Amino acid sequence: MAGGGGGSTFDTLTRSGKTASMPGITAHRLLTGAEQHLLRSLAADKVSHARSPVKKIALRDPNDPTFQPSVFGEGLAEVRNLTEAGPGGAGIAERLAGLALMHASRGERHSLTAAAWDAERTALVEFTRDAVHLCVSTFRDRLDDSDADIANETAVYHNDAGLMELEEAGVHRIWDQIAAQMPVRSGWIDALAADVEAAAEANRVQLRESLSYVMDALVAVASQARGELERYAADETMALNRASIDDRRGMAELLRRLRVREVEKEKREREAWVAALEGWRNLRTEHSINLFVARIRSDEFANPPARQGLLRDLADDQHKAHASLTEQVTQLQSLLPPVSMSAVAIEGWRGGLATLHQAWDATVGRSVSRMQEAEVALQASALEAFEVLRLDVARYAAADEAAQAALLEERAVGPMRLREDTAAHFVGRVKGSMEEQSDTWKGRAGKLSDFALAVAVLRDEHRRSSVDIHDTNVQDLADRRGEHE
Repeated sequence: MAGGGGGSTFDTLTRSGKTASMPGITAHRLLTGAEQHLLRSLAADKVSHARSPVKKIALRDPNDPTFQPSVFGEGLAEVRNLTEAGPGGAGIAERLAGLALMHASRGERHSLTAAAWDAERTALVEFTRDAVHLCVSTFRDRLDDSDADIANETAVYHNDAGLMELEEAGVHRIWDQIAAQMPVRSGWIDALAADVEAAAEANRVQLRESLSYVMDALVAVASQARGELERYAADETMALNRASIDDRRGMAELLRRLRVREVEKEKREREAWVAALEGWRNLRTEHSINLFVARIRSDEFANPPARQGLLRDLADDQHKAHASLTEQVTQLQSLLPPVSMSAVAIEGWRGGLATLHQAWDATVGRSVSRMQEAEVALQASALEAFEVLRLDVARYAAADEAAQAALLEERAVGPMRLREDTAAHFVGRVKGSMEEQSDTWKGRAGKLSDFALAVAVLRDEHRRSSVDIHDTNVQDLADRRGEHE
C-alpha cells in the first residue's frame, strides 16, 4: 500500500481500488519506516567504536553449563536465553519483539501479494479463455452457416428429377460455388488462429507485466531472501511458459484438425459432385433415349398425320370409284330387252367398266406411292432425331464410344427399325387390300359383263337366225307365188 500526497490512500498492492483505513495507513508507515531504517543499517559500512583492541575470543568448553550447542542443536536457543543483563544491553527484548512483528508483517504482506498474483493470473486466464471461446464460437457459427449453404446447394444430388432438369452449366455451377467457399473457410481458420494468437499474446503481456509488478512488490516487502524470490519468479515464469506452450500445442492441434477436416470435406464434396455429375449424365442419357423411343412409338411416327390424310383421300377415292362402277353397272339396264341389246353395245359398256377399273387401279397405285414417299420422309425424320440423340449421348459422355454405340443399338435403333418395318408392313397391307378389292370388283364386273355379252351374242344369233328364217320364208313364199302364177 502507498499513500497519496494529501488525499485518500488506496490499496495498490492488490489493485483492489479500495480506500485504506487510517489505522492501516499508520501501521503501514511505521512498518515501512522500520523496514527502511533496517535496510539502511544493513547497507552501511561496519564501523567499530572500540578504544581497545578486539579481545581474543576463547572457545568455551562443551562441558560448561552455559554452553548452548546452537550449531548442532536449535539455532535460536541462545537468542531465547538473552536477558536484559546479557549481551545486547538494556532494551534488547523490546527490539527483538519489534523485529518479530516486522518479520510477521512482511510475511503477511508477502502472502497477500502472492495471493493477489494468483487471483490476477486466474482472472487474466479466465478473461483470455472467454475471448478464445468467443472466437471459436464465431468461427463455428460461420462454419455451420457455410455447411448449411453447401448442404442446400447439394440437396439436388438426392433428387433425380431436380438433378435431371439442370443443364450441364448448372451442375458445374454447383461445384464452382462449393470450390469458391473452400478458400473462404480456410481464411476463417487463419483468422481464428490469428485472433486466438492475439488474445494469447495480450494475455502473456499482461501476465508478464503483472508478474513484474508482483516481483517488485515482493522485493520491496523483503520477506524472503533474494534467492528465494528469484526461484519463485523462475517457477512462476516456468509455469506461465509451460501453460503457454500447452495452449499453443492445443491450438496447433485444433488448427491441424480443422485444416484436415476442411481437406477431407473438400475431398468428400468433390467426390459427391463427381458422382452427381455422373448421375446427371446417366439420367440425361436415359431421359434422351426414353424421349426418343417414346417419340418413335407416338402417333408422330407410328400413326403419322400424313398417312392418315392419305388414307382418308384413298377412302374418298374408293367411295367415288365404287359409285362410278355402280352407275356403270346400272347403265346395263338400259341395254336389256325390250331395248335393243347387242354384243357391240355390251362391248362398249364393258369397255367403260374396264376404264373405271383401270382408273381405280391407278388411284390405288398413286395413293400407295404417296404413302411410301411419306414413309421415306418419316424415316428421314427419324434418322435426324436419332442423330440428335447420338450427339446428346456423346455430349453427356456417360460411357465410352463403344458403350454408347451398343446402348443406342439396343435401346434406340431397335425401336426405330421396328417402326420402319411396321410402317412398310402397313403400306403393304393397304396396297394388298386395295388390290384385293379391285380384283373382287373386276371379278364381279367380269362375270356380269360376260353374262351380258353371252346374252347379247345369243340374242344377236337368235336375231340373225330369225332374220334368216324370215328371209327364207319370204323367199319361199315368193317362189311359190311365182309357181302359181
